[in-house]
Amino acid sequence: MERISSNLIIGWIQSCEPKDPLPWSTIIPNANPQAVDLLKKLLIIAPWKRITAEQALCCHHYLEIYHDVGSEPDCPKKFDDASETLITTNAFQNYNKKIEVYFDAGEIERLSIEQLECALLTEASGSYAQYSNITWKQK
Repeated sequence: MERISSNLIIGWIQSCEPKDPLPWSTIIPNANPQAVDLLKKLLIIAPWKRITAEQALCCHHYLEIYHDVGSEPDCPKKFDDASETLITTNAFQNYNKKIEVYFDAGEIERLSIEQLECALLTEASGSYAQYSNITWKQK
């Protein structure tokens, strides 16, 4: 837990009840044991313990038929996700507040994420005409 920086994620993990995991043989009874082993390694919740794509592709037995050293280019530049724009918890909460202001609760439930995103962008630009089928509620 000390390596997790998000209080939201820490809270979510702490709120989960401890459970014994279901055996993969119950979930996917006829699966290839090597595929199950790879799946277990890919689904480890701690990213620093999880198998990487490179490790899986070059070293895992399930994918060894696809491994060809001669045709596997490396990425010349390491990916830097720091330049990506991420939505923060506060920004997400602000979106939720805007949604509550502009939609009736029942209306929100039947809208898709895309419709909500478009409505928020439309609200920011001040043009509501294209959403004439949506009930707007201003407070």
